[in-house]
Amino acid sequence: MATSLATKSVGPPDNSFTWYLQTGGVALATGFQVALGDGSETFLWLDNAGIGVRSAGGFVAKVQSSATKTRTLNFGDGDGKLRPEMVATLSADLANSTTTAAAVTDLALSLEANAVYEFELLLIVKSAATSTSPRWTLNGPTAQTSYVSYEILGLGASNAQYTAWGTAVANAVNAPGVDTPYRIRVTGVCKTTGTLPASTVNLNFFSEVGASAVTLLAGSEMRFRKLN
Repeated sequence: MATSLATKSVGPPDNSFTWYLQTGGVALATGFQVALGDGSETFLWLDNAGIGVRSAGGFVAKVQSSATKTRTLNFGDGDGKLRPEMVATLSADLANSTTTAAAVTDLALSLEANAVYEFELLLIVKSAATSTSPRWTLNGPTAQTSYVSYEILGLGASNAQYTAWGTAVANAVNAPGVDTPYRIRVTGVCKTTGTLPASTVNLNFFSEVGASAVTLLAGSEMRFRKLN
């Protein structure tokens, strides 16, 4: 329970300095491990970008905010493990009217070595003709991958399974309408080897038919969650 320091002396006899929190003289811009007045370090980390917890190994897990208005985040009651996601989002529409694969530079993420990931892609697409399907390849670090398996839904072929990076997806059935946006969902898992991946996981996008445009719409996302 907190005690008022209004009548306490810093040194003897009260020695209230032991109750203080201090920076150790380090600037907020640099960041510091918060310490008690007697020099004992806590695991609390502060800097001018966020707040965090320092592990025994010396690494800081930090929380930062990009909020543009006041937000409230509530944690449900229960034990569990928080697994942050790496997220890549397409910032602008990308159209392709050729059968030549084009890199979707926004949708690329770097993986760690010796890690298992669960991943999901949410692709929002449209076609200039109902008979033209979007196609793509999901590329990754083949030499540094122990296994990869993913399923594609929304192409007219439910439960289509792929077990290798860089495989062009099969042609879909007709689009639901001309220039009508619709959803394609990809879910999967992968495991990397003990060697740092030499390339990102990334997407290439192209049309089933030359001279017939398909478009990947802004807001499409790639999300990877590390499980181990």
